[in-house]
Amino acid sequence: MSRFLTPSKICILLLIQLYRDGNVPSKSTIPLLSFISKHTIHRSPLNTSNQQPLTPPSIEEFEALLKSHESAIPGRSLYQLFVDHLWAVHDFVTFTAFLQNQTLVTAPLQDHVEGSKVKLVCSPTSPIGQFARRCHLESVRLQFSDAYQLWEDLVVFREPTRTTYVERNPKSPYASYFPNAASANLLKAEQPGVSAILLDRMNKQEDRPSVPSSLDDVEKVMHFQLGQLQKFGSRVSDEMKAQLRAMVEQGASKPSDMHFINFFDAWRSGAYNKAIELLHRYFDYTMESQGTDHIKTYHQYALLHLAVLHADFGCYGEAISAMNECIATARENQDARCLHFSLSWLAHLRKAYPEFSRLENGGEGSELAGNESDIITFLQQKAVENKDWATLSSSLLSQAEVIVESGGSVARALEQIYQSSYLNSLHNVASMIPSQLRLHSAIFNRLGQMPLAEHYCKVMYHVFSKDASRPDVLNVVLQNAHMHTILGQYEEAYELLRQNDPSKERTLRLDNTFTAFAAMISLRRAIHHNDFFVAEEFLRQLKPIRQTADAGVIFETHVLEIELLMRQGKLSSAFDHIEKQVAEAKAADSSDIVRRIKLLILKARLFAKAGLPAKGFSIAMRAASSAQRAMIMPAMWEAVGALSVILIDLGEFGAAKSLVDAIMPQVLEGGNTTTIAQLYSILTDSYVGLAGEISETNTKESSSHIDAAFTYLNRAHEAYVKVEDLDGTLESLMKKAMLYKHKDDEDMVEEMERLYNTTVQEAERRHSANQSRDT
Repeated sequence: MSRFLTPSKICILLLIQLYRDGNVPSKSTIPLLSFISKHTIHRSPLNTSNQQPLTPPSIEEFEALLKSHESAIPGRSLYQLFVDHLWAVHDFVTFTAFLQNQTLVTAPLQDHVEGSKVKLVCSPTSPIGQFARRCHLESVRLQFSDAYQLWEDLVVFREPTRTTYVERNPKSPYASYFPNAASANLLKAEQPGVSAILLDRMNKQEDRPSVPSSLDDVEKVMHFQLGQLQKFGSRVSDEMKAQLRAMVEQGASKPSDMHFINFFDAWRSGAYNKAIELLHRYFDYTMESQGTDHIKTYHQYALLHLAVLHADFGCYGEAISAMNECIATARENQDARCLHFSLSWLAHLRKAYPEFSRLENGGEGSELAGNESDIITFLQQKAVENKDWATLSSSLLSQAEVIVESGGSVARALEQIYQSSYLNSLHNVASMIPSQLRLHSAIFNRLGQMPLAEHYCKVMYHVFSKDASRPDVLNVVLQNAHMHTILGQYEEAYELLRQNDPSKERTLRLDNTFTAFAAMISLRRAIHHNDFFVAEEFLRQLKPIRQTADAGVIFETHVLEIELLMRQGKLSSAFDHIEKQVAEAKAADSSDIVRRIKLLILKARLFAKAGLPAKGFSIAMRAASSAQRAMIMPAMWEAVGALSVILIDLGEFGAAKSLVDAIMPQVLEGGNTTTIAQLYSILTDSYVGLAGEISETNTKESSSHIDAAFTYLNRAHEAYVKVEDLDGTLESLMKKAMLYKHKDDEDMVEEMERLYNTTVQEAERRHSANQSRDT
């Protein structure tokens, strides 16, 4: 394998010769030059929107480009002229002379020999001039054996065009052998006049790629694959692995980038020990090949990848130690880009896993980075100085996320997001738009605007998913599925998950997240069905995931476990679990206000369910006040619902009715179906209580209250049926029977009892079927 020259690049030189000879008409100039520039100008794989690697062009691609264009010579197409030039290189001597003459590409016209057809001269600094000079330089450096092998590759490469050449040149010596051959793969040893080169290459190298590659081509393909791996967080496909292996096997040595690709592949597949070994192997080979001058340059990046690898597998102590060393090394070497990334990653780790910040504070790296706000401020200042708009946009989004999680001003968070959006639009920072839309959706979800939040998720998924990493796309899909779940649309949520199954990515972390979320949806549905056997089975599946999952997923599994214990009537165990979560949040100094409010709401509901409403009153008031102050509207609605239940238990029916009436329009606009059902049920209880208070003094008003209670009870029943909540459905049927009995309507009482028994029997049949299937 040569370092740079390949048959494809020889053919590109022939295209340049066609262009310089004036054989390309004006209308064909742009397509020809575009093709040449595409395969000669190096582009960074991180800055291209194309998701296919740029491999050397085959002879079929040259044919597809040139066959539809006429040349400046009447009756001849550009493809026919190209074939004539290609077969004019008829032996090794001519081939060597052709490469040596590439110095004339940038030479003045007067330096050309007399009778030359050249009409155009390329500048030495132009892309074409630089490419021609590079080809000449590489040809001079070639050993004789490598040069002859390149000539053999060209003979095999051009063989499919022989039929076209022979048709226009029937007296050519190439017409005397192999008359029916269309490609080198059709060669047969028994045919007369067969080319010795073609036959030898066919017999000895049957597995050789049809388009030979150089080290330069292999490095470009590998850099592209690394860019895709780092950008999207996916793995290399099996087909691409086979192509890379075939390209690498042509050379005598294995490029060090191949170890880096294998490292990413092992990392995404969950092979922790193998990933560490390949990471060490890559940086060992790289530093050995680059020399001692580049050891410091690669050292901080080795530490950076090692830290991220440790964190991805839950080894946060090792990750913090490696990242602190990376920050120190990056500062010493004045590597601003590595320093910015490591600081932003450290801020993310502190925010996502605050309980591990104690390991950092007690370690030797505690002075290397300040607190989270100091890190973000530093990143913003350096990004403005260096005009690094991606880092500035990322730091603005990080600041907005910190404000949201700590219960700060929503207006301030939106201001940061809009600044980031302005930068993304002004400087075309496409990679940050998915994160900006995802955070925008989270804020609207926090404000109780679920339709707007769902709209932003759809925009990110359908429009900007090509610029997002695979974890970001999966998170948006899971967030959308969660919205369907809380609305009672379980089948839609399952269908959405089936359409976006990440198993084809073969990435362990994505697969674990997907499996955990699917199990949480099934667990919530089983809890609503009172199918405790199935619910406990799903809970057993979720518990091991708590070791490596994100903090939000871990907390959601704890909430579902508490709700399961409350449904089972194990109030003491549920209370102990809540207290344990509160203690862990205090010990970790968690700043996520949503989790603290959720734990307060669960504790208030627990006291109300245990018959101790007075103990839960102050807790519910504190939860509602904190949620209202932080503008976390869904949590505030749940807290008001819990407070209203306590007020009803205390006999304050009017106060409970006023509270629910005040929030009901907002809940109907953006709340989840379970909260709507609970609030309608609370309104029913409050109207019945008010009717009971005035039943003896004002019969007419008491009757109107009962009618209103019927209306809200019907709505509550519909909502409970939609979310498949068995307890809520049975409770609403039981309340209907009591109200009909109050009206002395025995027929409707019997109808409600029949519906109650039918619902119970259906639930029992479903539970029996699930248990028999599991056993």
